Amino acid sequence: TTSYFYYDLCNNFLYLSYFVLGDEMFLVKYIKAIGYIFLSVFIITFILNTFYYFDFIGKNLFNILEILSIIISMFIGGFYIGKNSNNKGYLQGLKLSGMIIPILIIVNYLIFKNIFKLKIIVFYLIIVSSLVLGSVIGINKKESMLNAVTI
Repeated sequence: TTSYFYYDLCNNFLYLSYFVLGDEMFLVKYIKAIGYIFLSVFIITFILNTFYYFDFIGKNLFNILEILSIIISMFIGGFYIGKNSNNKGYLQGLKLSGMIIPILIIVNYLIFKNIFKLKIIVFYLIIVSSLVLGSVIGINKKESMLNAVTI
């Protein structure tokens, strides 16, 4: 039946990802991190837009806070990945940024029809550094929590 086909297809995909990537939960972990990133961007942007609509904040402050909200959201996603990783947090952050940056490039091209300007490249580098920093802090926080439990 159809449900068996989808179940078998999902199982085959998981076995393939386990064979290729070495970890069955690899994709789930990164999809959750991307979900946390986009969810936090949505929530923070909604709050900022509400404040801007009712004139609680000005346009310049709104633009700055909008960029900071994206950086903070990337940090949250990197922190999640680092906390759920076993070692090498910076590599986990680079892997996550390798998944996020192509999504942003595609969305930027489809909406604004521009891909590479100096301002956008600097923004992507800031996003990568925020993800890497979040994952490094996340894995260090995990290790410090483990050390506190074992003492």
